[in-house]
Amino acid sequence: MIVVIVMIVVIVMIMMMMMIVMMMMMIVVMMMMMMMMMMMMMMMINTQNESQRKKNVKRESKLD
Repeated sequence: MIVVIVMIVVIVMIMMMMMIVMMMMMIVVMMMMMMMMMMMMMMMINTQNESQRKKNVKRESKLD
């Protein structure tokens, strides 16, 4: 009986560890997704600014 109880306790401990690891992985994945979103936003803003700069340069060249 003692062996069975120990086995059950060990299995429960392993399950808890797995749950904690899964939670950590989920948190890490969420962080990665957030970082990716931030990078995408930055890239979008940069591209918009560059296009505006190009337009401004064209206008200046026409003025010349």
